[in-house]
Amino acid sequence: MTKNNVIAECGEALAVGESCGIYESAYNLIIYAKSLEQQTKFMRDYELSLNKRASVEQELFDVANGSKPILTKEQCRKLALKLGVPDNWRKK
Repeated sequence: MTKNNVIAECGEALAVGESCGIYESAYNLIIYAKSLEQQTKFMRDYELSLNKRASVEQELFDVANGSKPILTKEQCRKLALKLGVPDNWRKK
């Protein structure tokens, strides 16, 4: 249902003397649902981003504390790609 559909439905309702409040309410619910969907996607992506950063930080802390050996050039590149490239674009 688009805004134009709501306007058309509302116009028809007004033509026969009815209120168009129900159509406005339906449109507002659709807009609200889309907003929630976008917020959920943002939070899911943000959570994945935090998880990636946390795992890279832990690996670097382990190297700094001496519990892991110094990273090679290739290992550093792999960590950088993990932080900067989305999972579905990165070659596994």
